[in-house]
Amino acid sequence: MEQILHFMKKCEGSWISHRRYIYYPKQTIVNAVNEFTCEFLGLKEIKPLQEALGQPVIFGNKITWNSYPLGNAYKTISEGEIVIAPEGGKLYRSRGYSTMEKTHSKFTCDRGGTKLQTITSYGGEIYDEEILFVDDDHRIRKNIGRDLETGVIKLVGQYFEQRV
Repeated sequence: MEQILHFMKKCEGSWISHRRYIYYPKQTIVNAVNEFTCEFLGLKEIKPLQEALGQPVIFGNKITWNSYPLGNAYKTISEGEIVIAPEGGKLYRSRGYSTMEKTHSKFTCDRGGTKLQTITSYGGEIYDEEILFVDDDHRIRKNIGRDLETGVIKLVGQYFEQRV
């Protein structure tokens, strides 16, 4: 728990994420920008949110975001808020990134709390995601989405994230 605690505290702040999504099978490419804020929540702050997560967690992060196509900050692709908290080897989310339903992931956190890997499944797909701190103000992130039954790739996401 110490490494994930370190990782979540390290994430706190405002970020800009330059994203490239490749959707399969047509290999459609979408470039987007995601501006997000991550707020660390201790027990006092997260306690009222435990019902949304469905788990008695002791800390977590609240993330609010706004995504838009590269070059057009006036056209929102998505926006929202999510609460993420670890408990018992799982990372609980108040909602998924592409669903309003609660989700949870298996996770590992290593490299001194600078690398987080998650595996999440919902909506007939399974997502394998990795977030790696390059230094205190930069992260590299990747996400691969596959069909849950066939294993066929549906999405590849590559992100470069910078603290602002």
